[in-house]
Amino acid sequence: MKVNKTSFLFFWFIALNIFCFVSHNLVAQNKKDSTLFYYKSITELKDVNYIGKSFEFFQKKADQQLLAGNNIKAAYYLELIALGQFKMGFPYESEVASVKALKLLDAVKDKAKSNDAKGRLSNQLGMIYRRLEDFENARRYYNQALELNKKTKDKIAIITNIGNTYADQNNFNKATETLLLFYNDALGLEASEIKATYFDNFGYFNLKIKNNRALKEMQKALKMRLELGDLSGLFSSYRHLSLFYSEKGNRTKARYFANKVKSLSDSIQTPAYQLEALALKLNLENNSDFKKYIDLNKQLISEKQLRENKFAAIKYNLGRNEQLLEENETKLLVSEFEKEKEITYKWLYLTLWVLVIILSILIFIALKSKHREDRVKEVYVTEKRISKKVHDEVANDVYQVMTRLQYDESSEKEELLDELEHIYNKTRDISRESGTIDLETNFSFVLNDLLLVYETEGLVIITRGLMDINWDIISEIKKTTIYRVLQELMTNMKKHSEATLVSISFKKNKNILEINYMDNGVGAELNRLGGLENVETRIHALRGTVIFSTKIGNGFKVNARI
Repeated sequence: MKVNKTSFLFFWFIALNIFCFVSHNLVAQNKKDSTLFYYKSITELKDVNYIGKSFEFFQKKADQQLLAGNNIKAAYYLELIALGQFKMGFPYESEVASVKALKLLDAVKDKAKSNDAKGRLSNQLGMIYRRLEDFENARRYYNQALELNKKTKDKIAIITNIGNTYADQNNFNKATETLLLFYNDALGLEASEIKATYFDNFGYFNLKIKNNRALKEMQKALKMRLELGDLSGLFSSYRHLSLFYSEKGNRTKARYFANKVKSLSDSIQTPAYQLEALALKLNLENNSDFKKYIDLNKQLISEKQLRENKFAAIKYNLGRNEQLLEENETKLLVSEFEKEKEITYKWLYLTLWVLVIILSILIFIALKSKHREDRVKEVYVTEKRISKKVHDEVANDVYQVMTRLQYDESSEKEELLDELEHIYNKTRDISRESGTIDLETNFSFVLNDLLLVYETEGLVIITRGLMDINWDIISEIKKTTIYRVLQELMTNMKKHSEATLVSISFKKNKNILEINYMDNGVGAELNRLGGLENVETRIHALRGTVIFSTKIGNGFKVNARI
């Protein structure tokens, strides 16, 4: 048997952590019993018939935890599966499970909760690659585990494993240097199997480089193992001491420790230990044929292991290729489904767009029709208003003149002419109120002309700021509204106010045009201003504001903002 190629205590440390986690998180007693049973099936390998079921059991639990979004628990179950696969001699499968568990832990944001498990998994990957004789990868993962583990005891176990990878390559100088880096840390530990393994291997590596401290280090390990009662550890110590004395030429002590090894192997009752003990004992007999047999047997075992590794790699790659083929087929089906879904969505979007366009056209036609109807109604209302005004103001006056001509022969020609002129003026006013507005000419002049029409000998109209406004940047709808509002205010003033002075000011502040109207007429009650509803309606239509202020005997004021 070679130097301790795997830190067995660290291996059991992994198993113990997994077991503590599993047993702590199981609720129902029957589930706890099942978990414990399958856990022991993996860690103790008492009945290989249950190993497959154990893998299925913990894979199912891992899947459940993944669905629940608990990556840490899922990683623990995968770690246990990887451990069982490694012990059963399936290193490639164990590698896959370990890497998958590590990826799950990488996704955990709280690193404090995942680092312990990542440390164990990294160490496990180190053991896997060491068995596959991929020593570079083995050391890479061992070093990763070394960084993640903070406890000195764990670090000593891992550094021992790193040293063993160099020993496997017969680089005992490098193996010794590696362990020497943590020598003082190991000395500070309490007696334990990890500490004993460290010093036993350190002593053996020193023996291989012919360093005199070899015996002292191996004796430290032997003393600890005797105190701990560690049988497998004592087996390793006695074996190394037998090899030490054999190399030093002290055959008596070499045989003494070889007998100790044989006695322990009988107590342990494991074929591997018994075979190693017999080989050690017979090797001391100086039988050249036997030594040749041992060397050839080791060579055959090494070649067999190499073939098994290659076969396992081929088998794994074939299985992996089949899995990739299935995954590709699944991806192809998913891709086809996605394409069909994309086409369906495109048709759906196209249909929606067509419906939106059709609906927009229908709305446009409806709005246009409504606008046409509104225009017709507006024309009708305007015609009705003009008709009423002509009837009330012009027709009545014409009728009176006709009556006077018919029955009053004494009427003077001058009086009749005055009345006809009065009728003409009314007709002209009505025409002006309903006629088109010249928006092309300078609008300041247009408004000024409008106001001059209302000015008489007994009425003075004053304007301020009219010429200061840049009317070119004001929209036609606003100009039209301003014209009609002023027209209605002046008409209302002429009919009801009896004013002798009217003041109108214009002021522009950013996008707001403010118009202030004021006269010195007789005023009126606010609730009796029914004739000015059009003023309000027009200004509110442009989202503007208008305020009327009046009192009997105190004139009339209007503030409009548009």
